[in-house]
Amino acid sequence: MAAGAEILECDVRHTKDGVLVVCHDETIDATTTGQGRIADMTYDEILQYNLKDRAGKPTDEKMPTLEEFLKAGRGKIYFNLDYSPRTASTQEVMNVVKELDMMEQVFFYCNSSQKAEEVLSISKKAHVYTWAQSAYKPLVGLPGNYFVQYSYAPDGQSTPIGTAVSEGMIPTVNMLHVLSGLIPEYDINTTYLDELLQIYPEVRMIQTDAPEVLISALQARGLR
Repeated sequence: MAAGAEILECDVRHTKDGVLVVCHDETIDATTTGQGRIADMTYDEILQYNLKDRAGKPTDEKMPTLEEFLKAGRGKIYFNLDYSPRTASTQEVMNVVKELDMMEQVFFYCNSSQKAEEVLSISKKAHVYTWAQSAYKPLVGLPGNYFVQYSYAPDGQSTPIGTAVSEGMIPTVNMLHVLSGLIPEYDINTTYLDELLQIYPEVRMIQTDAPEVLISALQARGLR
């Protein structure tokens, strides 16, 4: 939030005792001072360990629950919850969001058309956010605006535009080191950025691990 980002992506997982926590990995090995699979540990067991910073040094922080994480940004930033390939269920995640009265602040990322339909069956008000290929099909023709996700790769392997934009979807693009090792992790290659903008001229959201640098680069191009 301090960096000026408008949306924060996070991954939701389910502990052994049913607590929803925020962690990208299946295990706590890389992100904390402990080891183990989240699904095999209780939340109290996970709280025995501290989170690490980017350099791998222990901090004073603990792994947050989804509720704690959302509360920290309520009224300040949007959230993109990536849970569809994780262990948390749609209903569990939706319950937390509804209890916090944050439906207008959350994107529910769906990695399949079936998952999109599942989210919509629980709440027609949900901001369903899908991959830009066939997963968006349940959203076509619905009232409101829906975003779909593409990925940029500087080696010519960027996601094809396809039909999503022509069918009314709003394009967002990942520009992430984890998806292409050629992309800097905590910096912006401006040549790559210009190519991304050329490939996806209608892009309205870019996902990056370097928000401050991206914001500056977009401002220099009159795009923010």
